[in-house]
Amino acid sequence: MHHKTLKESAGSLSVLVLDADAASRAQLHDSLKHTFKEIFTAATPEDINMVMKASMAHLTLINLDTLEEPFAYVPLLQRHDPFHPVIALTSRHDDMQLLRTYIDHALCGLIPLPLQKEEHHTIMVRTLAKVTHRVYENLVLLHYVESLESQHTQALDVSCKSDCPMAATLKKPLAPLATITPPDDFAFFPVSIPAPVAAPTVDHSIYRDYFSLLQSDDKEELLDQLSDIDAAHAMAFPNGDLGDVAAIARLGNSLMRFGNVLFHYQFFCDMGTAILELGKMLQDEADKVAQNASTLELFVSGFCSVLQNYMNDVWEVECANPKFFNDSIINDAALIIAQLTPAPASTASDDDSLLFF
Repeated sequence: MHHKTLKESAGSLSVLVLDADAASRAQLHDSLKHTFKEIFTAATPEDINMVMKASMAHLTLINLDTLEEPFAYVPLLQRHDPFHPVIALTSRHDDMQLLRTYIDHALCGLIPLPLQKEEHHTIMVRTLAKVTHRVYENLVLLHYVESLESQHTQALDVSCKSDCPMAATLKKPLAPLATITPPDDFAFFPVSIPAPVAAPTVDHSIYRDYFSLLQSDDKEELLDQLSDIDAAHAMAFPNGDLGDVAAIARLGNSLMRFGNVLFHYQFFCDMGTAILELGKMLQDEADKVAQNASTLELFVSGFCSVLQNYMNDVWEVECANPKFFNDSIINDAALIIAQLTPAPASTASDDDSLLFF
């Protein structure tokens, strides 16, 4: 399925490969030459500016292993297009610091290297299929918008006289106005009772369209991460007084992966961002969470149960109105983050008191 989507979407797109190693660039070029319409390569900021100004590549693949400070290239690409999609490639997919930086820059995907491994090649095809499909849909939508604007401009240019298609209709004489009888001065004005206004109805069928875009592989990934979340949660709080720091960090990492899948869908983007922030907070503040296990265990356990219900009540049955679940999860994540965020220090002394005049 992903191979077909990638072939249909990428056949009319161009891609920019950022790689400082010539052999690696050649290998990526050979892997993508039968997929994309045009492939550009660059290794320096000057090369990027030249390619983006001349051809405006539709997306960029950046090799994190061969470039010095590779994330510095992201703002340079977004200077030409703020929404330019960037996909990272790296063999250090277990480096937590690198993954944090990847999440902070909100890149569109992460492809593990080397591509000779079958599972890595499968991930590449799946990631490219998702990104190119969105880019292709945006280009088609832009084409239709430009066509409509062109037709609107042409319609405004048509003369409103002889060339007007409604000229014959507008030349017809108007029918005489009906005679209006003035009301009796002594008659009471009738009281007009407004018709009852029906309560507005919300059409929830619009949400059904979102489920046609959800990938089966992403559903499986969410279920896998949900199992990891349950396993890490079971080990994170072995007793009520002190938590397991390593298990809490793994729980945060699993939540980040869960939120990263949802982040790539427009309708679930806000919820995915909230789960990502919560997972990062649990991972960074694992020591603090472990020390306050008696207070935070209830909140974290409830949130994990909510995610389980979310999969059962939204993705499994294609819920008619998933917005309620989205807002609930966002609020729950914000509540836990607020528990972990220290309150601002007060500058007032203990002896200060209110003065009344």
